[in-house]
Amino acid sequence: MKRSLGVDFRRVYEHATFMANRRFSSYSIAIIVASILSAVALLLLGAGQPQSMWLSAPLIFSTIIYKILISFQASRVGRELNTGEVQIYLAHTVTRTEYLLSTLLVVGVVPTLILLLTYVVMVAIVAPNTLISYDIASQLLYISADLMLHTALVMTLASRGRETATNIVGTMLALLIWIAIPMLLTFSAYYNLVGIRLYIVYVLTLLVSIAAPFTYQYYYSTMPPPTSPPPLRPPSPQLVLLISIATLIAVLIQMFVRFKSKDL
Repeated sequence: MKRSLGVDFRRVYEHATFMANRRFSSYSIAIIVASILSAVALLLLGAGQPQSMWLSAPLIFSTIIYKILISFQASRVGRELNTGEVQIYLAHTVTRTEYLLSTLLVVGVVPTLILLLTYVVMVAIVAPNTLISYDIASQLLYISADLMLHTALVMTLASRGRETATNIVGTMLALLIWIAIPMLLTFSAYYNLVGIRLYIVYVLTLLVSIAAPFTYQYYYSTMPPPTSPPPLRPPSPQLVLLISIATLIAVLIQMFVRFKSKDL
């Protein structure tokens, strides 16, 4: 199987370990900041609040921090391409596919696992009973798709040598989407839109929410029901999640294909 894939997973692991050691300090800072925010939010909101707000709201702030971290870590790929450092790795250490796999592992998978584990441990300490009564598995799926799609998008920019664009676009996505989603949901649910405007808002809501399925699921589930049903309900979180996962796969495939044919 290793030969058919053209990937040596031992080399992927070794290169990922090398990259992780270079990024250890930034990961440590992100973990500490996100953990403090989660703990403070859990304590301030209190167990008397609805579980969707009490358990999910702290993660919204944590995902913003991690997305910014992911963006800056991914931008190093653009720097390595521009400085020619990547040619040293490709000549002596890894193939192009292994280089991208190890980078995705360090930039996206590791931060996602760290955030999820930190969150589960925090909830288990503060309110262990909620781990059984609350659908944690569903939340983990949404947050994984959320962070990994962000990783794929910024890695696509970085793999084309656009270091600055990766930082700017990644940070803007992290900061603006969580503001845009509730605004679009408000228009969809509470404004009596008709005709072409109704469908424009629906499409915009769907497109924006695909990039942040966890954030969308949180606002969708906590939004008070409108007094009268809208003519077209906003997209369901399940639909958004499915399209987000499909988009993630498509973005990753095109990134690997383009990078393998890129002139270095």
